[in-house]
Amino acid sequence: TPTVPLSVEYSLTILGETLLQPMKELRQWGRENYTQVVEARVKYDSAYSPGSH
Repeated sequence: TPTVPLSVEYSLTILGETLLQPMKELRQWGRENYTQVVEARVKYDSAYSPGSH
């Protein structure tokens, strides 16, 4: 866009727009499973951190 200062507009392509619904579903999955993900990360980190063996 010919403005001062210069500005740019971005938008998704039609193909990119097809990712919106799967990304929304992934975000929802993350919200629903956040606690379990954190617990799994803590469990993994405690099992595989240096000095844990």
